[in-house]
Amino acid sequence: MDSNIKLLLLKTLYYSGFIRVWSFLNKNKITILTLHGVMDAGLETEWEPLRPRPSRKLFDDTLSMAVRYFNFVSLDEAIGMLKGVTPVKPNSCVVTFDDGQLNNLAVAWPILKKHKIPVVFYPTTGVLNRGEPYWFDRLDFAIQQPGLDGLEINVGHSQVRIDQSSKQRLAGSLSKLTKSLKLKDQSDSDFQREVNDIIGDFENRSGKSISDVGSGDLWSSPMSWDDIVQCSTIDGVTIGSHTVNHVRLPFASEGDLTVELIESKSVLEERMKLPCTHFCYPNGDWDAHSARAVEDAGYESAVTTDVGWNEVGDNLYTLKRYSFPVGGTALKALFSITGILHFISGLRKG
Repeated sequence: MDSNIKLLLLKTLYYSGFIRVWSFLNKNKITILTLHGVMDAGLETEWEPLRPRPSRKLFDDTLSMAVRYFNFVSLDEAIGMLKGVTPVKPNSCVVTFDDGQLNNLAVAWPILKKHKIPVVFYPTTGVLNRGEPYWFDRLDFAIQQPGLDGLEINVGHSQVRIDQSSKQRLAGSLSKLTKSLKLKDQSDSDFQREVNDIIGDFENRSGKSISDVGSGDLWSSPMSWDDIVQCSTIDGVTIGSHTVNHVRLPFASEGDLTVELIESKSVLEERMKLPCTHFCYPNGDWDAHSARAVEDAGYESAVTTDVGWNEVGDNLYTLKRYSFPVGGTALKALFSITGILHFISGLRKG
């Protein structure tokens, strides 16, 4: 469907009051939103990722509209509702950010604070300790450097060719390489080793790495421990765990699984002097065993990247979320986070 026709359709639905009806029909369902960062493209920065983030304007404009339809609540409030301990506030919504990058605090939080919206940040404690970017940002930076065009990488049964002829094609190469790595059936330790080998090869070929950019880069730098402690004192901010090393829990050894869950929790609690009761699965990877391990480690909830709403009585360790769009208009983003576009997509597939 032509983009102009789509926009016209969304405007027609919006001004007809459809979202009000939709919200009423689904008022007892709790929405959780997934984001990783908020940043503006075209900034005077040393680099720009191929993986886009929502802009300040898109984030701000969407929330300006969303507060008319959602009751934004803390994750603690939402868990109380899902347990049946407290009454469900109609159209409750929780905002979450995976990975705990610096732009979450520096860029996204002021916008959330402006709209009086609580938030959950899920940092990875090992990344905080090292103060270094995540592997996916290292890879994003490395693949953009000169000298890699036409290079072919074998990942399992897949072969990925690096195409630097345009930013769009290079983004496609990055996406295919990342997906091939994540889908390969191997232990997480082998996964981490293969990722580091590929990135290391790219960096050796170009002579450049993301470390050249330095700390404080809003695109890729993680928060510091001082930032995390500061966040833990801010009313409306909750800090949860995202493991120690961003491991894919279903592919971790039993020993690593325990360490990743318990150590990240205990370190955060020691630093913040507060309980850490919420967890986020790296890459959204989970299975029944890892979900039980999260519960056994003493967490009260865990969020996945499975798409959908949450209702009273749902499993608190497999909570579903809707992704906040990285582009488009605020109107389209609103239809996305309300679940309407997902519903329409399901009808079309059906």
